[in-house]
Amino acid sequence: MKNNISLNRRERIRKLWHLLLNLASPALNMYGRLIKTPLYLRLNEKKTRRMLEIGPGNKRVPGFETVNVVYGREVDYMADASKLLPFSDETFEVVFASHVLEHTPWFVIESTIKEWTRVLKRGGSLEVWVPDGYKLCKFIADIEEGTARSEWHDSWRPFNSENNPIKWANGRLLYGVRQDYPSWHTSIITPKLLMNVFEQVGLLDVTVMDESETRGVRHGWINLGVRGRKP
Repeated sequence: MKNNISLNRRERIRKLWHLLLNLASPALNMYGRLIKTPLYLRLNEKKTRRMLEIGPGNKRVPGFETVNVVYGREVDYMADASKLLPFSDETFEVVFASHVLEHTPWFVIESTIKEWTRVLKRGGSLEVWVPDGYKLCKFIADIEEGTARSEWHDSWRPFNSENNPIKWANGRLLYGVRQDYPSWHTSIITPKLLMNVFEQVGLLDVTVMDESETRGVRHGWINLGVRGRKP
């Protein structure tokens, strides 16, 4: 009984916190776009070595400037990274994005990667991490065909109290752990797709990265990273 009361109290506090954030978001976003972004653009324009993280979450990668579509404590610049970034051509030595591209609609992936490449210096590296759509689709096919799989025996259980492996794979592919926040994935990205896009925008030495090479949060089995170099 006490556990249920405690859970209900935490849920009420969570909902109140999200309500307060939603009420404050318009003002914070306006501050980020109109004041913080221009200020940080001016403060950082003279730096000789610059690196950019797209979508930093609650903790940035040390040494990286950050850009995000919504305001946050770790956000230096506010912009929609699937459109035009507020930087000149060839600004950064490294552009890094971890679990951001899958939130971009599948039909604008190429134009998004092209824009991220635009702000790279020649010789600079683009590093992109996403959920591996090939692994997850194969997982679904295997389960449908009766093949036992063990990867889904983890703590990932939003909207899946019955422990259904197909629902688990849906959560990993499509995300969306909150119905009141637009966190859904809109692309299924496979190694071949991402590598092809890198090559189509002119990047060289395109390769799949090892999980140990990620600069941010490690997402384990589902993680796919691709790196390319701007000629």
